[in-house]
Amino acid sequence: MYYRRCEHYDDKSGRCYNHDFKPASWRYRKNSGGLLRICAKAQAYPSESFEYIALRSAYHLQSAHDFYLRSIGEPLPKMVLQVMPYFQTIFQDTYSFRYDNIIYYPHRKSLVILPRRPQSENLWDSPYVMAHEFAHHAQFALLAPHDDRIALRRYAAKSLPRRKQASLEAFYEGWADVYAFYATGENPSLITSYSCFGYNRDISNSHFHDQTFKHLTAAHLENFYHYQNPVVGSCSTPDFTDPHTVGAVLAHYLYKITNYVLAATHGELAAEQKYRHLQRWLRGAPTIDVSDDPLSDMIRHVYQVIHQHIVASERRDILPAVCAMFELGFPSANSCQMAVL
Repeated sequence: MYYRRCEHYDDKSGRCYNHDFKPASWRYRKNSGGLLRICAKAQAYPSESFEYIALRSAYHLQSAHDFYLRSIGEPLPKMVLQVMPYFQTIFQDTYSFRYDNIIYYPHRKSLVILPRRPQSENLWDSPYVMAHEFAHHAQFALLAPHDDRIALRRYAAKSLPRRKQASLEAFYEGWADVYAFYATGENPSLITSYSCFGYNRDISNSHFHDQTFKHLTAAHLENFYHYQNPVVGSCSTPDFTDPHTVGAVLAHYLYKITNYVLAATHGELAAEQKYRHLQRWLRGAPTIDVSDDPLSDMIRHVYQVIHQHIVASERRDILPAVCAMFELGFPSANSCQMAVL
C-alpha cells in the first residue's frame, strides 16, 4: 500500500507538505502485500479478487503490447503491475483514501491499479483504458534513451517548470488516447460505454459530453498553464485546467489529421500502419521548448513534421485542408505560419 503523511495541506494547489513544509512524498508499505501466485485462468477467482483483477488487466495490457509490436516492433522494458486496495493520505488524525483509479509511474515502470469501490466502473477491465496506460509505458521507454533521465525523473515528480510540466502532461495524455483508440480497433463504443468521462474522451467526436466544441483557444491555454487542482472526469462543462481535457482536444485533431493525411498520401491503411506514422511525427515534440507557451511549440513542431511528410509525398494540394484543421483545433498556435516551406 502507498501512503503519505500530510502535516500541512494547501487548498489552492491541492498539495500535501510535511512539518518542514516540504512536499510530502508517497511511501510504500512493503509488508502490506506480496507477489500474486495465481493460476492461469481468471475464472478460477471471484470477480472482485485481486487475482482476477490482475489477470484481466494483464490480458488487456498484453493486447495493447501486441498492437505495439505489430505497429512499432521496438522492444520495451518490462512493466511492473501492482494491484492495491487504495492510497492513503494521513491528515494528522484523519485519513483520506484514493480508490478506483489507474496510475502509471514512469520512473518505476510501474502501473498501479486501485480497484473499484462499490457502484463504480471497472476501469481495469476496459481494453481502452488499459491500452491508454500501456501507451504511457511505451512513451517513456521511447523517450528516455533520447532525453535527459534527470528531466524524466523531474517530470514524474511534477517538479519541472509549471508550463512545461502541464504541457507534457496534456501532450502525453492526448498521445495515449490516440494510441488506445487505434489499439482497440477505432471503436468508440469501448470508451463511450463508460458514463460521463467516456464521451469526453471519445477522440472521434468533435464535441465533449455537454456539446462544448473541442478546440484550444488562447484563453483555454492561459487557464491551463495556471491550473492548480483540476476536477478530473467531470460530466459538466469540460475543465480546461485538466491535462486530460486538453489532451482530449489534442487527441481528436491528431486522430482526424492523421487519418486524413495518410488516406491522401498512402491510401487505406490498417490501424497499426497509421499509428506507426503518427508516432514518428510525435516523438520529437516533447523536447521542443522555445517559448513560454510550450504546448503550442509542440503543436507547431507536429505540424511542421506533417507538412514535410505531405511535401515529400507530393500532395501539396491537401496542405490548405490540413492547415485549416490545425487552425480550427489550435487557433492560438499559428501552426501554418510556422511551417517550413
